[in-house]
Amino acid sequence: MGERIRQHDWSASGLGPPDSWPLRLQGYTDMILRLPTPAIIFWGPDQTQIYNAGYSVIMGPRHPRYLGAPYRDCWPDTYPTIYPWMRRVLDQGEVIQVHKTLIPVTRHGFTEEAYFTFSFVPLRDDDGQINGFLQPVTEVTEEVIAERRLATLRAIAPRATTQAAVLDEASAAFRGNAQDLPFVVLYLWNASTHGLEPVTHPGLDSLPESLRALAEQVFASGAAAKVDDVEALLERSHTGPWPEPTRSAMVLPLRRSPAHPTGGVLVLGISPRLRFDEKYQAFFEAVVRELAAAIEQQRAQQALSESEALLRTILASLAEGITMQDTDGRIHFSNSAAERLLGVGPEQMAGRTSSDPRWRAIREDGRPFPGEEHPPMVALRTGRPQLGKVLGIHRPDGTLVWLAINALPLPGPEPGSSGGVVTSFFNVTEQKAAEAQIRELNATLEKRVEERTRQLEESNRELEAFSYSVSHDLRAPLRHITGFAQLLDKRARAALDAKSQGYLKTISEAAQKGGQLVDDLLDFSRMSRAQMRLATVPLNTLVDEVRRELLPDMEGRRVTWKVERLPEVQADAALLRLVFRNLLSNALKYSRPRPEAVIEISARMIPGEQEVIVRDNGVGFEMQYVDKLFGVFQRLHSAEEFEGTGIGLANVRRVVQRHGGRVWAESSPGEGATFHFTLPSSGASQQKQETAS
Repeated sequence: MGERIRQHDWSASGLGPPDSWPLRLQGYTDMILRLPTPAIIFWGPDQTQIYNAGYSVIMGPRHPRYLGAPYRDCWPDTYPTIYPWMRRVLDQGEVIQVHKTLIPVTRHGFTEEAYFTFSFVPLRDDDGQINGFLQPVTEVTEEVIAERRLATLRAIAPRATTQAAVLDEASAAFRGNAQDLPFVVLYLWNASTHGLEPVTHPGLDSLPESLRALAEQVFASGAAAKVDDVEALLERSHTGPWPEPTRSAMVLPLRRSPAHPTGGVLVLGISPRLRFDEKYQAFFEAVVRELAAAIEQQRAQQALSESEALLRTILASLAEGITMQDTDGRIHFSNSAAERLLGVGPEQMAGRTSSDPRWRAIREDGRPFPGEEHPPMVALRTGRPQLGKVLGIHRPDGTLVWLAINALPLPGPEPGSSGGVVTSFFNVTEQKAAEAQIRELNATLEKRVEERTRQLEESNRELEAFSYSVSHDLRAPLRHITGFAQLLDKRARAALDAKSQGYLKTISEAAQKGGQLVDDLLDFSRMSRAQMRLATVPLNTLVDEVRRELLPDMEGRRVTWKVERLPEVQADAALLRLVFRNLLSNALKYSRPRPEAVIEISARMIPGEQEVIVRDNGVGFEMQYVDKLFGVFQRLHSAEEFEGTGIGLANVRRVVQRHGGRVWAESSPGEGATFHFTLPSSGASQQKQETAS
């Protein structure tokens, strides 16, 4: 900068070349060139400007054109403000200090809001006369604007408890900083109308519909938008605190962060006298964050207040007693139900602990219930819920009330700390009386059931003995009929005509069928009398043995057996053989009309049981009659179609039930039948065996 001063043409200023300047002026100039901060010398009657490199930044586009020029020519916009101070220095030799003064400067291509702290120091020439002054300058524009913006943010920080108060405080803060915010429009989302509604617009008298349309676009996209032609958007020119009109604005979604939901849209005018740089943008973003936080906090506080009011209403309406105790066990809240159940008013309830002897608490067996063992105190001490505890409390009037109590520890402000305990309880006095009555009735009922069971068991034994006796006694006459009919056939066959021989054959066949029926009845009767002998039974081996026994029934027929791998089970082998013999013989019998009989045997594991499945392609049956299938003497087909006594499946059911299993069947006419039965798994079988023994 010194070289520029030496090379500058000073003829127009009247100062002449620098080496001809007064010695003092040369010294002043050398001094400011050495200063690291901006400084300028105004010399002579025209206040000719001599400045250093730091001040050239303040000069902006005026440098170097106005080096050596009169102050008035260089700074016509600030001259009216500065000149009175200059005269005081020149005329009176006064040192003047000015702090954070607004001095608009034209730089960066427009008139810019700028703030300076500077001094006016008189300078004397070689004759000792005041002929100029020194102005050390510090620009504090950023400091002033930062303080102003911080004050705005503090003014809209969350404090108010109602939305109207939040909006009033925010509007006042915006109006107080029209330099940064020439106008502001706030739209909030209305969930009931599903639209944006303007709630405040300081700096604007009315809002055009085009502004709402742009706000809706920003709300929908969630992305901020910059408007470079405010006049077109507002449909008129807008002038804020400066002579220049507001030319641009930002439209921003109102949210605390991109991760938070958008609650509205904020339109912020941009000052025509400030560059919209990163700091200005950051201020806008901070305004959005603070305002969103203030609105969210107010809504959260309102929701909390409403929730607390609702909770108080709910607690007051509950029939269940509710108390809350602090970390020392003292009651600090009780609802009306608690006071009614305990017979104590709110004044007497407050501050009591479970250890208070006035409760006179007792256990269910009548023994005293120490206060430190009461559920709330245990929950406080252990940090674990105490649920379903029962104790008796003596009310002040002497009546005893039984309470079922649940006590839950509350978390404290710090992780792992206690915040007290909440206890709920309800009156179970009537329930306790009913339980005592039920216990008495149960004892009476158990005696009656035992007596009735004994009578039924005795009747069953007598019935089984009678059935066995009758069946046994019928065998001899039927054998005699069969035997004598056969003897008569041998001796008199030649003397009998064909019709008589037919009669004799019918007598013999009927007697044989009756004998078979008696044998089946005896087997059925023995089924419940025989002792169960459980052992490991390999089902594949058992099925193979039964199939060999049924070979005579397969002579002259095409029979396909599909036997899968079957499990080993715990069962009575003899009884289980009877089950398979009945099921497989039935499968052979009822598939007799088919050109080829197909019989499938499989098994599968189900929870706690082994299921065995026997499927055939026989004639099948109607499912509406399935309930009769396992009854004694119940047949779904006539004897002319298929022989049988109607006892086989009854035996199957009795055997399976004695093993602790189930049996059922599925079928459709003409599509075969599928029989299922289950046997308990090994553990269950062992338990059955122990029970049977």
